[in-house]
Amino acid sequence: MDNIFFDSSGAGPGGMTCAYYLRQQGHSVTVIDKMEKAGGVLRYGIPHYRLPKSTVDQLVAALEGMGIQFKMGVEVGKDIQMADIESEYDSVYIGTGAWKQPILGIDGENLTQFGMDFLVEVNKYLKKAVNFGDNIIVCGGGYVAMDVALTAKRLGAKNVTLVCLEKACEMPAAREEIERAVEEGVVIRNSLGLSKVVESGGKVVGLETKKCVAVFNKQGRFAPTYDECITEVIPTDYIILATGQAVGTDFLDEKLASQIKSPRGLINVDTNTYKTSIKNVYAGGDAVTGPVICISAIKAGGIAAKVMSRDLGYKIEKANQSAPLSVDYTKLHAKKAAKLNELPVGERSLDKEDAASLTKDEALAEAGRCMNCGCYAVNASDISPMLMAVDADIVTTHRTIKASDFFTLKLKTDDILEAGELVKEINIKDMSDYTTHYEKLRIRNSIDFAIVSLATAYKIEDDILASLSMVLGGVAPVPYRLKNVEEILVGHTAY
Repeated sequence: MDNIFFDSSGAGPGGMTCAYYLRQQGHSVTVIDKMEKAGGVLRYGIPHYRLPKSTVDQLVAALEGMGIQFKMGVEVGKDIQMADIESEYDSVYIGTGAWKQPILGIDGENLTQFGMDFLVEVNKYLKKAVNFGDNIIVCGGGYVAMDVALTAKRLGAKNVTLVCLEKACEMPAAREEIERAVEEGVVIRNSLGLSKVVESGGKVVGLETKKCVAVFNKQGRFAPTYDECITEVIPTDYIILATGQAVGTDFLDEKLASQIKSPRGLINVDTNTYKTSIKNVYAGGDAVTGPVICISAIKAGGIAAKVMSRDLGYKIEKANQSAPLSVDYTKLHAKKAAKLNELPVGERSLDKEDAASLTKDEALAEAGRCMNCGCYAVNASDISPMLMAVDADIVTTHRTIKASDFFTLKLKTDDILEAGELVKEINIKDMSDYTTHYEKLRIRNSIDFAIVSLATAYKIEDDILASLSMVLGGVAPVPYRLKNVEEILVGHTAY
């Protein structure tokens, strides 16, 4: 039985995941991709210093070793048509990446470079042929913008300024990525929108910005508003736009596009199965959601592969999840998480990985800190009664709060925290001489929130209940401690 997945860069993380599971289930799998080498964004979008391309090579070689066929340098819609693919293969997975440049509509935009194109070129050749000049502006506040800014800096740009709409606390990129960029000399200018590119004789000499008053509207949707009276021209020699990527669906023929393409330019699917409205055509990743992180595409590819195989008449074996959970209490006293060993700033480069992975022993030690909390950690309605029962302390960037106060003084825990205050750790005292239990009652065990729940922590001494904590939880967001019940039971025989 033949199966195929493809897109304009079909050998990306989602597509390769789909191919892996289909091949594992015994199908013949072909991957079509317009790029020279397989890997998609893993190879061409993520810089070498984050993900060495030797690692991607090993992954692709492993997939080839399974018998997966890669047809590289083949562009769907030009070298091969969708109609031909549908007729030749029994099942098709569309896993389009977000490689297209969105048009912002500012004057002089044609004089800028697209961030993803910049990264692709650098990842191909580990150099950039264009003469930067002394000053570069990178526009954007997300992960791609951080990668572009750091890459430009490591290519030798003297001054790199990152301009973004968001306030520092609103930037989409992770805090550690922002701190890394600043550490390497990138200057970040927040709350600035793009007005126009300033040129002289056809060359970039500056970027005119305007004050961004708000990025989101009252409904939390992206809808930037500006104070057009507050403008600033930032001198620059080169501008790279990393304000987002668009999904290209030009490879779809007119008939197919009319059936599965949404008004947003994405592909409509059932998000539980990744089926489109066309039999045996599936889609996932950026093609369905718009630009997202790799793991979302990987998830989609894995689920789609199992559905595709099932729809072709093959039984999918469920993973065995009956093994009991266990906790190594000797490892729980380690309070600090393991950190990756990072290179000093002066030793970082384009082709050397910034942070080394944990050794096997370090990884095992870190895994040993896991208490297998299970559903206790899913949401506050589960975790709050348990943390109250064990008298935990919630440590924030400003103070330490008892769990009993943190979860009960306000209806929402968000209201307990001040602006800019973050929870950084939870401290639980040594309770090795206690027995703890969490009872969660609901209709559908794997789906529903608790109708009612009970967290308990108790200590027995000489068959007498010496200490007891009981906390009720459930759908209501505020847990309730049963102090009167505790008083009645403490001191009685435990059996």
